[in-house]
Amino acid sequence: KVTVYYDGICNLCSKEIAYYKRIASPASFDWIDIARDDRALESQGISQADALRYLHASEPNGKLVVGVDAFLLIWKQLPKWKVLARIMTIA
Repeated sequence: KVTVYYDGICNLCSKEIAYYKRIASPASFDWIDIARDDRALESQGISQADALRYLHASEPNGKLVVGVDAFLLIWKQLPKWKVLARIMTIA
């Protein structure tokens, strides 16, 4: 599974994550609201304040990716978004 660490207090972030949750297979993701779980990324050496600045996600092997790379990781798991992820990876 891909683990996504998102800011659940940010309205835009919450709307986007809610959309991803609706179209994603439940078996593909774990969704962690880091605004409410201040220690979610502590084991990775990332404070809650730093985690709230950018989207973070962990690959199934545990590798942490941040920002655009986190979005690409999410998109690769979603129907219809895989194509965009491929295009963005080539560019």
